Amino acid sequence: MESACFFSTRRSSSHRQAAVGFTGVVVSDDLLMEAVPQTDSRWQAALIESVLAGVDLLLVCKGLRRIEMAVKTLTAEARQSKVFAQRLEESSQRVLQFRKTLS
Repeated sequence: MESACFFSTRRSSSHRQAAVGFTGVVVSDDLLMEAVPQTDSRWQAALIESVLAGVDLLLVCKGLRRIEMAVKTLTAEARQSKVFAQRLEESSQRVLQFRKTLS
């Protein structure tokens, strides 16, 4: 099975940089939809791959168990990987900049 486009670091990161100077926020589709494998381990891997590919906001639209799993997965990965922690920081800065434009 091929990975969804938002898992691809080549596609997301280079497309954002090349696409008319896009500096905005990249938002995933709901990660509970069937485009993402739903077994726990594959779903957790999809979260990490998405962030590394340049997704800034991961949508988990229902299910407290999955929301808690997402928080734990991302936190654990950030503790283990400086590169991943840096990507989260970059995303948080983009999201904060975007929020400023809304008020």
